[in-house]
Order: sequence, then C-alpha cells, then structure tokens
Amino acid sequence: MWSAFPLGGSLTRRLARCADVCPSCAAWELVVVEHHQMLILLTGPIAAGKSTTATALGDRLRAAGREVAVLDLDDQVVCVGGWRELSWERFDQAIDVFGQLVALWLAAGVDVVAHGPLFERAAMDAVLRGVPAGIPVVRVLLLTTYEVALRRVAGDPERDLSKDPDRLRAAYERAMPMLEALPAADWTFDTTDTSVERVVDDLVDGLLGTGVRPEHGDT
Repeated sequence: MWSAFPLGGSLTRRLARCADVCPSCAAWELVVVEHHQMLILLTGPIAAGKSTTATALGDRLRAAGREVAVLDLDDQVVCVGGWRELSWERFDQAIDVFGQLVALWLAAGVDVVAHGPLFERAAMDAVLRGVPAGIPVVRVLLLTTYEVALRRVAGDPERDLSKDPDRLRAAYERAMPMLEALPAADWTFDTTDTSVERVVDDLVDGLLGTGVRPEHGDT
C-alpha cells in the first residue's frame, strides 16, 4: 500500500493521495471504526516507568485480543547516535519520524502505545499530527520524584547520562514545569508508590472494561 508513494510531504497528504488513486486503500478508515482503535500516549520524566509500563500495557492489550504496536521515541534517537551527542535539530527530526510511525501503525489497523519524553506542546503536536481522524488519543502521565528516579537509574545498566545526579536533577527541574503546561492527561499516576502492575490494571480496566477512570494511584 505504501511502496507506491514517495516519503516526501506530510503523512496526511500521502494517505489522501493513496485513497484518491486506489479507493480500496481508504479501507483503513473503516478499520478504525470497526475495531475502535486507540492511541495511548505515555509521557513523564526520566525513570518514571514509561518503557516498563508501555511494554506491560501492550502485552495486556494483546492478551485481551487486540493488535498493538508499542513504540518508543528512544528507538528513533538511537538511530541517529543516541542522546549523548544529540542536537535539537536531530531531536526534532526523531520526533517527526516517531509521529509518522505512530500514524502508519494506526493506519495499518492496530492500536498504538507510544511513549517518550514529550514535554513540549510542539513535540506532542508533531507526534499527533498524522493520527487518522476518529481515533481517540488517551494521554497518560507518569510521575515520580527525583530521589526515586536517581535510585532507579542507578540500578539500570542501560542508563548512561541520567546516572549523573546533577544532570538528572537538571532534567527534572526542566521537565516538571513543561509537563504541567501540557493538556491535562486522562490518567495521571505517581509511580513513586504505585506499581507498574497496578497502573496497567487500572488502564486496562478503564480502556476495555467499565471505562471509569481509576481512583487509586492518581495524583
């Protein structure tokens, strides 16, 4: 479906051209309605539990019979050399690519659980820009304290820059006001004392069960 079209231009325009040239390709719109697809977008500061929660949530949704793609912004950053030498220009490009992947998987007919350090409204908008019309976006904010984050990164062999206490503190001081300026999340969890299992239980119950937002674990 996609190979016949160049990668230039916005994803929205590419989808429109695909539907114009081949009407049967517009079936992705029907898939969205029939399967009630959704985009679950997780953000939060370093070591708040984004990756662990996203992976566990994807597994639980698949176990419930849904098709799910779990996407990590970090993977796109790694593609251009990682965080250590990352320029703001490359970070913006990584976010754009991430947003296109989100939209492509949604257009392919699956749910998407996407996560990353999306602190600025412009970054969030870039991720959501190509989301097909009619797909609900569920925003989940995970929080923790600097002190807990420091303990978590110290025990994580895959962490690098964030193990520097001064760098981590600076990241928290920068991130928290920016997170507060984003649109209100549908769910907010303080993972300082709320386990990943409890967070995922609440999300799955809310998304697939009663639809009632959880009372425990919220901030």
